[in-house]
Order: sequence, then structure tokens, then C-alpha cells
Amino acid sequence: MLLAGCGSSSLPDMRMPEIKLSSLWPSGQGLSAAAPAKTPQKDVHPGRAPVKAPPAVLPVPESMSKPGPTAQIQPVEMEMLPAPEAQEAAMPGWMRRSPEPSSPVIRFSAAETKPSLFAPVPSSGDTARMPVVPMATKASTFDGAPPAVRAALLVPEGVLGDAMRQAATLAVFDVQKTGFELRPYATGAGADGVSVAVHTALSEGASILLGPVFASDAVVAKPLAQAAGVPMVTFSTDWTLAGEGAYVFGFLPFTQVIRVLDHAGIQGIKRLAILAPAGTYGDAVVETARWQAAKLGMSISGIGRYDATPGTLEAAVSSISDFPERSDNLAAIRQQLQMRQDAEAMGYLAQLANARGFGPMPCDAVLVAQGGERLPEVLAAMTRVGLAAPQVHLMGTGLWDDPGLWSLPALSGAWFSAPAPGLRQEFMARYQQVFGDVPPRLATLAYDATALAMALSGTPLDAADLQSPDGFVGLDGIFRFRSNGLVERGLPVLEIRDGRPRVASPAPLSFRPAGR
Repeated sequence: MLLAGCGSSSLPDMRMPEIKLSSLWPSGQGLSAAAPAKTPQKDVHPGRAPVKAPPAVLPVPESMSKPGPTAQIQPVEMEMLPAPEAQEAAMPGWMRRSPEPSSPVIRFSAAETKPSLFAPVPSSGDTARMPVVPMATKASTFDGAPPAVRAALLVPEGVLGDAMRQAATLAVFDVQKTGFELRPYATGAGADGVSVAVHTALSEGASILLGPVFASDAVVAKPLAQAAGVPMVTFSTDWTLAGEGAYVFGFLPFTQVIRVLDHAGIQGIKRLAILAPAGTYGDAVVETARWQAAKLGMSISGIGRYDATPGTLEAAVSSISDFPERSDNLAAIRQQLQMRQDAEAMGYLAQLANARGFGPMPCDAVLVAQGGERLPEVLAAMTRVGLAAPQVHLMGTGLWDDPGLWSLPALSGAWFSAPAPGLRQEFMARYQQVFGDVPPRLATLAYDATALAMALSGTPLDAADLQSPDGFVGLDGIFRFRSNGLVERGLPVLEIRDGRPRVASPAPLSFRPAGR
């Protein structure tokens, strides 16, 4: 899947109330607690006629089942957006657009395809597998002239690094764009290994760093890239690394929370409880949920926080379910029915045999910021106090984008927001056919980042290219980088049914608000 600029469609208005979250945003981008005054919308097209822009890379066809996508160079039209409006100063830092007085918006049309490495693999059984690309090997569309973009892929040694390097190589062969060169570098062990890899890449003329994967490695690489004036697109999820030429490309919780709550509001959810672990991730989920709930007119009925200390999970779950009060109510009702000793009372007692409490739940839905091995424990604690379907609806973050969790009975019917699996599954099948292995989840990040660098390789790379307000589209859907370096993704809402996720609300096709 080749990345390219996104055209116009509809995306829900992403403006948010101003809330202080100074501890969570990079570069001290905390906000005050006062709500901003609303500003009337301005006309996005103030009678300005589109002007011709230089050639640009066009997007690929919608289906990857066709012969592999390829890049094309054709003239496209460009128009100018007005300067950011006053209320954008009130947005969380990651929501803000670039502060330049105007930003180009490039519109694209579909490109033709031609056979490539991603052409359907023959079923004859004679398919030749692509060998593992050695670390010293460079993948290039170099035709003699120095490439406009030389990308350095910084990946760890071992299975994960091999897989990400192979995914990036697929992107190079798939796109086949001239003026681009990809060079992989092993980050080695520890800070010294990262430093050597980055210094080598920069000395060999790297114009963009793709990676590193781990936050500890990115901490070492960032100042080196910054000193050289070279942008870095890290695959880490540590959002505190963003800014000053560093772009965080990992899957972040902010847009995931906004998207799933937006869907919940449309479905009639009015009262929300939040259950989150202690720590930075839980803080980010809680504060983002507060912002979005305030915007939607949704009340927060309770927030439960827990850590690894025994008893804290049970206490957190009890606090958001009003379990002590509801348990006392149930005990009183049972006592009254037992005293009556008539058939009707015995019938009611039988109906209450498995009840966890009596009385209405304080919430319509619970947002759970937990995944991984501890999620079954969290769900079991919730079930014990009645926080389960059909009494409440469960919602999660991208941590639920894990096939190992989808068969949990408590998650049947639950919602979460994460990249749609369709294109990723097709990519995984083709990767397996070519290399003989199932790629790890992060392989799509390496593919998309490489395709992004190739899409921008027509001219020398600068920040304005990376921060295109219309964004790009890849295997994991549309995305764009904010001026503070954080990635924003256009995500669907997925519902878990029969052990797999189904699309409950499709991903937006554009970052432009409806009607613009």
C-alpha cells in the first residue's frame, strides 16, 4: 500500500475543550482549565481559485487484491487553507495545526497500477521466496543522480528488526519511486549501539531517520538527529519524544479514545465510567476521555485507578459500580422477600439468585484502559460487581487490537478503536507468501513510514511536507503529523463479535470536517 495525500471527505469536528494536562504533553504544552469562547466558522474557500502545483505522488487503488500499487507523477491541484483559527490555541498540543499563516492542501485522484512485488502470488507452489535482506544491503531506486531522499531505517537486531527491514523493503519494491534510497542500520545493544548507528547514517547522508523502535533508543537518537537538522520518525509510542524534528509514529491512545467515545455518544451513551491503571498511559486515557466527554455532553460517573498492589483493582472496580450500596440494597430486598414466605416472593428470590447488586448502575458504559495479560483479571473483577453486558457496555483502546483477547466472553459486543484490519491482513498474507513468516504487528509501521518517505522524495524533504494538514493514507489508515510531532490517525470503531473484530463505524476518509 503506497502512502499519498488524502482527499476530501468527512471527519467529525475534532475541536476540544481546554483542559490542563501539562504532565502529558511534550515540550511543556500544558493548557489552562478555562473553556474558550466559541469562534464562528470561517469560509474555507474565500473565493480563491485553485492553482497548479508541482507534480505529486498519487494514492493507490482502494483494494490491495489487485496487482501491486505503484507511484505515478502527475500534476495535481493545490489550494490554500486559511490561517489556524483563534480557538485552535485552546486545543491540546497534539491537536494543533502548524502555526504558519497558510498551509497547502493537495488533492489527489486514483492512480493506475502495474504488476510489482505485490502482485498476487501464483498458486503453482513454485513461488520463489524473497530472501532476508542483509543489514548492509541498501534498497534503492537510484538511477545515477544523488537521491533527493536517503532514508535510514534504524531497527534492532534480531527477529523484530529483520521483519521491519523486510516490510520496508517491500515498500521500496512496491512503490518503485526514483530519487529515493533506503539504508538499514542495526541499532545494536544499549545507547552506544544506537549512537554508532545514527552517526553512521548521518555521515552517509541520511535525510530522514525511520526509527528507532524503542523509546530508550529514540531518546539517544533524537538529539543527534536534531543537531544534524534531520527529521526522525520513530516507531515508539512514547509521545514525550515528539517535537523539535522528532515525529512519533506509534499507535497512541488519544485519537483512539476520542473516536470510541464519539461513537458511544452517537449510540446514546450518556454516563461514562473510566477504569485505568496508574501511570502515564492511564493518565492520558483519563484526561482525553474527560475532554471528549465534556464536548459530547457525556457525564463521568466515576474514575477508578489501580496498580499492582493487591486489592487496588477490586477497590477501583467497586468505586465505579456503587457496589457497596447496590450490594446492601440486594441484601435488604432478599431479607424482605424471605420474610414473606409466599410463592410470589420465592419466585422473585429465585430471579435474584445470581444477582450482584440491586438498583440501577451508575454508568451506561465503562472505558477500560487495560490490555495484555492482565485484562482477563480486570474483566473478572468487573463481572463480579455487575459491570458487564447487558448492564453496561464495555469500551477499550488500541490495547485491545490483540487477537489473543478477542475470544474473551466478557468482550463480546465491546467497542474499541484501532486501525481497520482489512489491509493489514492482506499485507500479512502477502508478507508470509514472500518471506515465509508471519510479520509482527509493527511491520506495517515500517512499511508505511518507508512509503511516506518515498512519497515525499520528489524534492528535498522539509517539515512542511511531513506536516501536510491533509495527511497520508497507508496500511493502517489515514494519518498526519501535527506540528508538535505527534501522529493523528483516522480510525474506525471495531466491535468484537464471534471472536473477531467487525467494523461498527468506518474510518474517516479525510481529516477535513464535513462540508469543507
